[in-house]
Amino acid sequence: MIRAMFDPEQHDSQRGYIEVLVAGKQAQHLAEHLTGSIESIRIGGKPKVEWLLGQHIQEAQETNTSSAFAGIAPAALPVDDEMPLIPASLQTILVIGTEWDSRHGGLSTFNRELCMALAQLGKTVYCLVKYATTDEEERAKAEKVTLVRATGGNLSRKITLPADPDLIIGHGRITGDAAKSQQEDFFPQAKRIHFIHMSPSQIEWHKGKADASQQATAREQEELNLAKAAQLVIAVGPMLFRETDTLIHRLAPESRPVVCQFNPGFRQRDRQEKIKPLNLQCLLVGRAEDEALKGIDIAVKALHRIVEAHEPLEYKPELIIRGAPVGEGTALNTKIKEKHNGFQVQVREYSSDQETIIGDYRSAALFLMPSRSEGFGLVPLEALSVGVPILISENSGLAELLKSYLESHKHRHYIVATPDDTNQAIQNWEQSITTQLIDIEAAIRRAKELAEILEDKLKWTDSCRKMLEELR
Repeated sequence: MIRAMFDPEQHDSQRGYIEVLVAGKQAQHLAEHLTGSIESIRIGGKPKVEWLLGQHIQEAQETNTSSAFAGIAPAALPVDDEMPLIPASLQTILVIGTEWDSRHGGLSTFNRELCMALAQLGKTVYCLVKYATTDEEERAKAEKVTLVRATGGNLSRKITLPADPDLIIGHGRITGDAAKSQQEDFFPQAKRIHFIHMSPSQIEWHKGKADASQQATAREQEELNLAKAAQLVIAVGPMLFRETDTLIHRLAPESRPVVCQFNPGFRQRDRQEKIKPLNLQCLLVGRAEDEALKGIDIAVKALHRIVEAHEPLEYKPELIIRGAPVGEGTALNTKIKEKHNGFQVQVREYSSDQETIIGDYRSAALFLMPSRSEGFGLVPLEALSVGVPILISENSGLAELLKSYLESHKHRHYIVATPDDTNQAIQNWEQSITTQLIDIEAAIRRAKELAEILEDKLKWTDSCRKMLEELR
């Protein structure tokens, strides 16, 4: 509301004053930004910005009857204290990806959702990729994102854009170095955000390699080098936020970038409640070559015990593993069956076709993520989006996030303690899987309840808005 008041002591010069009355912090920031640029001699001064809440708005409207604007009804002003103000200067954003469709895992899915959310906020978004089909370009364009093909597939080479970017975003060691090169070599005026998606200090130890210690140290140093020159470092989920903050504190105080937490969004793909499946398929999606890290051995042994124990289930459960390297699915399937006779298991090779993966989710009775370490865990959210009950390892960022939203007595329906003691981990997963499969209809109802909670709490645009606010 704008209130213009006549000053009776200055009637010869017709001087007065203007008050700008706003509701909510975002409106206050915007009004101060607009009025801060007023220097006109004819106006004579900057309008006063006053932030009003509740009954004070009504009082201000009532006192407005004495002004020259008394005949104008003031518009209702919404109060919005939580929504941060997006800096208008960060209009053009260059996001360094590798691909648009998810041919090589969850990072591509994350990057695609990030780009679309930034575009929904009104930003001009360019996504640099190594390769893109015409169909991908058209689908990205429909989401108001422009795909830019890297010259020779090299993400670090110079590109031509209609306007220089105000912000460049890179993902970990996958595209973080290319983002750093683009900023330093071609767009030095741009700010840079470095995303961290995984914990090198944790995952290297579970890959069964003799040089795990050296690899973990090298990966940490690589992330630190990419992060320290960035204007903002973003960690995905609460677990990585803590670990990243610890990593950044290795730097001198004056050299530390700001570190913030980013929670991925969630939306339900299938609105209707899932129908009880006739078969008890348990689905695990992940890189099958990282068997120990992804806890594939835990899932296999837990389900084998359930079958051998003749638990009171309507049908024998079977395990579907999606994620074997191309050409290695049959060999891995044979290897598992040789160790566990009488147990139904199918190992499927990784697929880049999104509909194929969604089909796996929809046919599953239960989704499993028994990882020994998982920075966040985006895949269970994809399964939950089609109504599939999920069980996830306690050693994940997603588990920590769920705990912050759910009452403690509900944690056991979704989260499984997965200690370093493999036998104990197998026992825990055996019990949790059995509990879910004995009453699968109740598990489906709980999955629907969880999906509704997360859809309300987790929004890509909200996380992007808060991220950009940190660069003000």
